[in-house]
Amino acid sequence: MNRMLRILYRLENPVQHYPWGSTDAIPAILGIENKENKPFAELWMGSHAKAPSKAFTDDGPVPLDRLIAADPSFFLGKAVAERFDGTLPFLLKILSAEKPLSLQAHPNSEQATRGFAQEERRGIPRNAPNRNYRDPNHKPEMLRALTPFSALCGFRNPEEIYANLQPLKNAKRLLQSLSDDPSCRRMFREMLYLEENQKTDLVREAVESSQGKTDPAHYWVCRLVEEYSDDIGILSPLLLNLVELEPGEALELKAGVLHSYLQGTGIEIMANSDNVLRGGLTSKHMDRDELMKVLVFPSDEPRRLAPSKTGKGYTYPTDAREFALWVCETDVPVSLMLPQSPGSSIFLCIRGIFHLQTAGETLEVSSGQTVFAAASAESLHLTGSGLLFRAFVPPEN
Repeated sequence: MNRMLRILYRLENPVQHYPWGSTDAIPAILGIENKENKPFAELWMGSHAKAPSKAFTDDGPVPLDRLIAADPSFFLGKAVAERFDGTLPFLLKILSAEKPLSLQAHPNSEQATRGFAQEERRGIPRNAPNRNYRDPNHKPEMLRALTPFSALCGFRNPEEIYANLQPLKNAKRLLQSLSDDPSCRRMFREMLYLEENQKTDLVREAVESSQGKTDPAHYWVCRLVEEYSDDIGILSPLLLNLVELEPGEALELKAGVLHSYLQGTGIEIMANSDNVLRGGLTSKHMDRDELMKVLVFPSDEPRRLAPSKTGKGYTYPTDAREFALWVCETDVPVSLMLPQSPGSSIFLCIRGIFHLQTAGETLEVSSGQTVFAAASAESLHLTGSGLLFRAFVPPEN
């Protein structure tokens, strides 16, 4: 194993071919052809047990989780290894959506720990389609847009929702629930538990009412019905905040916030978890009772993140203790020493060519390539130009 203990490792990363993925964005970044016209939904960079990256070592490719397990203190740093039980605490992704993702929310840490333990005791296989909690971790996340990006995030204020639903005669029960409880909890629960014929009637009426209207929410109602037929989640643009991101803008998603990514390509970073509770726009398992336990009412306003200058790059500030994201975007060649991190890092190049150097090791990283840097690096020197992302563990406050 000692032969593996270098600082810098090139990574090979798994692709998730979910049906909602686009066919061109991720292949273009990777510089590969997509001859089969498959959907390339997500590129995962990390050590999640479901699909770990492979690190190229002197002994050949090794799953990143196995490499880290060989010496967590060396690869993660002693403090980070102790804090996160010897595992890389973040997962970095390129996400590219041609079609809307499911309406979903993620648990907080306590909910994830409890839910995972309960499903383990019940003997539900971790890859079972009806499994809610595939690991004991929470999943705060952030998305930074590479292209114009559309998302739904958190409930609108009750006045907006009331105005959007009022023209619909089949929404009277929902309107009454909203009047009784402006937090939206009763209204949303009522909507989830409508009889199938009631859902169908309400969705069809909402689609008919939205046709010909110029408001973006009504546009998305009409888009969603093309993909999801009578799914009650088709109403979600009338209930949730529509967020439009331009390249470089970012959105933070905390536990319990109902959301859906609608269209676009971006860099997503999150705690190392795959826990998802779904509420619509899906053919996958939906546990409505568990979703209602996880959702936070009322919702805060969507949190757009303004990056802060960090040396010759910039960082997106979040409240997450598992991850931070630093970006270098320049058309002029730079040469800089990178700020130290208490843990390991993953570097992702989207365009251009960069070189990473430390303690006699140098690796080139160009478009679509990634490098894992162990925490034991005393310093990291970066040169080059283009667009480069660094995912890392932030210092403890």
